[in-house]
Amino acid sequence: GYVFLLPAYSVLWMAGRILRGHNLVNLLIGLTLAVTGTFVISNFGMWLLAPSVKSLSLLAYSERVIGYWWSYWQITLLYSLSGMLVLSFMLSPNRLPLFSKPQTF
Repeated sequence: GYVFLLPAYSVLWMAGRILRGHNLVNLLIGLTLAVTGTFVISNFGMWLLAPSVKSLSLLAYSERVIGYWWSYWQITLLYSLSGMLVLSFMLSPNRLPLFSKPQTF
């Protein structure tokens, strides 16, 4: 199933590239779609290639893993919002002197 992680996480990367500069509502919608796509691709890869779940149908496997989607989305949202806050703080003109360019006299 690990071979599916590259396309799965490429979905998140592409979403970040596409959604750059959008408003918060569009970011949340895009993040939700990207996380869902990543979740589906990675879990499909696990179902398709992992020997431990070969006895389960796709429907049975999906019913077992769907409960993890909510926490998967929450963690990604936490990391994404944290990154956006740090970036917007560092780019704001009123940031702390720690992030300011050194002044030359």
